Amino acid sequence: MKNVFHTRLRWAALGLLSAVCFSGFAQVPQGTLKEVVVTASRFDEERMSAPAAIQVITQEDIKKSGASSVPDVLMMLGGVNVRDISGGQLKLSSSVDLGGFGATAAGNTLILIDGRRLNPIDSSEVAWAGVNISSIDRIEIAQGAFGVQYGGGATGGVINIVTKNALADLNKVEMGTGSFGTKFGKAHYVKRTGDTSVSLQAGVAGSDGWRENSGSRSQNFSLRGQKKIDGSKNILGEIFSSEQNSAMSGGVVGKVGEGDLRAAKFNNVGSEQNVKNYGLRLGGLFALSDASSLDLEFIYEKKSSALLRPFYNTSDSIGSYLDENNDLVQYSNGPGKILSSGANLNFSPKIKTNFSNGASLVYGYDYRKADQAGEGIYGDPVQRVFRNNGNTFFRDLQSVQLTNQSTYILVKTPLFSELNLTLGMRREVQSFDTSDVNIKSIQSLATSGAFASNAQEISLQRKMSEQSKTYLRLTQSYRFANTDEFWGFDASDNRVFSGALKPQVSKGYEIGYDARGVSSQLSVVYGQSVTKDEIRYDPSVFQNANISDDISREQLTIATRQTFRASTILFGKLMYQKVQFASGQFSGQTPGLIPDFVLSLGMTQKLDVRTWSGFYLNHVSRQNYDVSPVLNQMPSFNVMDAFISRSYGNIESKFTIKNVLGGVNASSGGYGFVSGPGGTGANSYYYYPSDPRSFHLSVNYKY
Repeated sequence: MKNVFHTRLRWAALGLLSAVCFSGFAQVPQGTLKEVVVTASRFDEERMSAPAAIQVITQEDIKKSGASSVPDVLMMLGGVNVRDISGGQLKLSSSVDLGGFGATAAGNTLILIDGRRLNPIDSSEVAWAGVNISSIDRIEIAQGAFGVQYGGGATGGVINIVTKNALADLNKVEMGTGSFGTKFGKAHYVKRTGDTSVSLQAGVAGSDGWRENSGSRSQNFSLRGQKKIDGSKNILGEIFSSEQNSAMSGGVVGKVGEGDLRAAKFNNVGSEQNVKNYGLRLGGLFALSDASSLDLEFIYEKKSSALLRPFYNTSDSIGSYLDENNDLVQYSNGPGKILSSGANLNFSPKIKTNFSNGASLVYGYDYRKADQAGEGIYGDPVQRVFRNNGNTFFRDLQSVQLTNQSTYILVKTPLFSELNLTLGMRREVQSFDTSDVNIKSIQSLATSGAFASNAQEISLQRKMSEQSKTYLRLTQSYRFANTDEFWGFDASDNRVFSGALKPQVSKGYEIGYDARGVSSQLSVVYGQSVTKDEIRYDPSVFQNANISDDISREQLTIATRQTFRASTILFGKLMYQKVQFASGQFSGQTPGLIPDFVLSLGMTQKLDVRTWSGFYLNHVSRQNYDVSPVLNQMPSFNVMDAFISRSYGNIESKFTIKNVLGGVNASSGGYGFVSGPGGTGANSYYYYPSDPRSFHLSVNYKY
């Protein structure tokens, strides 16, 4: 029955694409400005010439919305599946899932800002605090595999945040307040003199949180200088920093709706995590000839984090059991403080050459080196337990060094009648060197090695008019293990090396249609893929592993936008996805945290020359708990935001109601071992409730 359903869906999708391609929608009005995107090739190109359906959210779209963070923009305006494991008004712990990867989405959806990777090398979330929403020019959302263009981690898709160029002088400040003690302030300054421009931006934000121990705060700063030389060179330099601090209330024990939603889990009381990032970016675009240009980028970034868990420094965290001699043995559940620090270095030169016949060639080299060291520190009560057990070492030490090198080539050539062929290939090698010394290990653990993987792309793209296209892409992409995935636990809860995990490899195809007119936009994409050796957590062995069973993914996405009389904008996006184990003991089952449907609807209305209002509604269907028995699922939920904005000369105010419908919503939850007081614990469900209805008021002033 499932095969019949999939066959019908496949033919329905292809039939829909065919109908759209030959419909009158392709004959959109002429004269539309050509829209430029960069995600598909890493160089500027016309949106209708790119062999992909790239959704673009403009600064005007963001301005005419109630979004107050990048995750808000992606969920409400982009129709993207966004999960938040901690909740909160600032959305600092959000993860984005473009490809239906569930718990591993953060490693399979690539997040960029001006081409710079925001994804960390471990399992932590993107540092959203480093992105000032007022500095965004546009956000490009490219669903599908882009391994040739970006290497590992772009299996599910790419989100590229493009910030504003300094086209004119600007002085802008913004202040805001909201529910649960939320306050924020932002400033943006731009000075342009001839061919030189300087841009300075800064922001601070804080919130007390709705749940106990769920407060958060953040700050960011960047200074960028750009200069054009001889009209053929454009160089830039940027320093940036961000800091975010999140209290961690933990999951609510039980199924969604059960338990005390506002209470922090007992062992999370007082816990918090602080993450700091700062770095330097240098780059430039240089004309080598009339036909060739060189893009250079160098990035150096430092990161440090501190996770404080006061409960684990108390005697209540110490458990005990009787050994085979009936002697009482005490043990600890973990360190009370975990510190980590590391650095990333990226160097990415690439050259694009345009030929007289309309063909183009992009070839480049990417070098990334990252290191991370971690330290787990135990408090006095736990150290006394270790001494009684004969231990003499009271800290856990870990280190990981990764070096990635890859070369790639992307060739695009016209065939006939506006039909273009794109061929691409990338070869990437990752070498790793890891070590671990911890109080539960019998001996020091260390390993090193190297893996290699390839990405490929074959695309056919037909430009039907200046405003519409169809395309077919065949792709292969990959993902390497992150630094946290090298480690797991044995049956005695001792930390162990998970093994040298192979890179996972996905092969798939997608067929799409994209059209953009003066008042109408429509995008339809259907795709399938199969992933082998997918890197996931295996609860049967308490370790990360290359899953032996293949996982198949099927997606149909329809996005539309319609403008009426330049005063009313309606838009909607529907994503259907079917993700299943294709073989093995779990064949036919869906991994956790992957809904079948994600639906986004919205409307903005110009009430008069100074006033805009609108709403956004997101529906997420039922989904399995992470690592959950199949019989129980997290319930579907709806989230609706509404806003009204009004300008007074250079002053603009905006009032937003978030989660208008209220109710108990949870986008993330799981099933597994949940610790209890006194070192006890048992398997249970748990979930992370989102904030209830809240209010935001902001005012910005340009001068």
